[in-house]
Amino acid sequence: MVFFSGILERLLVEIPTLQGEVYMSKKVFMGTLCAGLLALGCGDDDSSGMAGDGGSGVSGLNACGGTAILSDATAVPGQPCGACDTGIWTCVDEDTLECANEATVVANVAAGGTVEASSTFDPKFPKELSIDDNLGTAWFSSGPKEGGAPSTYTWTGSSSCITSIDVLSLSTHDNVNFRNGFGFGTITVDVFDGQERVAQSVEDVSQNDPQTQSDPNVSVTYEGGVQADRIVLSLADHESDLCGGFSELVINAVSN
Repeated sequence: MVFFSGILERLLVEIPTLQGEVYMSKKVFMGTLCAGLLALGCGDDDSSGMAGDGGSGVSGLNACGGTAILSDATAVPGQPCGACDTGIWTCVDEDTLECANEATVVANVAAGGTVEASSTFDPKFPKELSIDDNLGTAWFSSGPKEGGAPSTYTWTGSSSCITSIDVLSLSTHDNVNFRNGFGFGTITVDVFDGQERVAQSVEDVSQNDPQTQSDPNVSVTYEGGVQADRIVLSLADHESDLCGGFSELVINAVSN
């Protein structure tokens, strides 16, 4: 496009005049030619269009072919969007762009997986109680590992688009004697997709909630979602060397 423009500019300078008037002004001629080339699909190699064209390929038009400013000026029709790229940017009309078919239905998928733990204090408090959707029960480890190492807890399930993870404390346990004194100082939340760690969060739970006098609940949110099939909790700095635990793991994921 730039190459042809240069040649034509030179030719226009040399166009002979008739009775003092140019056959076609340079501005009009170039404008007509460029419009024709764009209509034929010619132009720069950059498929995103000319500068200032909003991705439409035509100067002054947005990515959907209209003139309004779209809700997301960087979006490209046909490209993925939404939580874990589950949707597709779609032009509803010339001036409206939306993320179509995005997964938005949120559900707790924890009960659909399996759990493993480094230890269990007593058969009465098995690891499965952490995903039974009952805030009055809990899993308890048998305290820190040798040398004071953290207790570990692993959830494994089908690959899901996870938007948040909650680790709920013992503040609602049926036995009021368990509600404080059996928590942790820090909880590290590692999220994996296969063997790849896709997110990590270290949460300080050393200060008891002033209302419940128990560990605060841990809540980690993932903007845009993370695709994952495994969650590993490292539970460090036990308040009691005898045991420590939490009531419930909540894994919020989206689907269509």
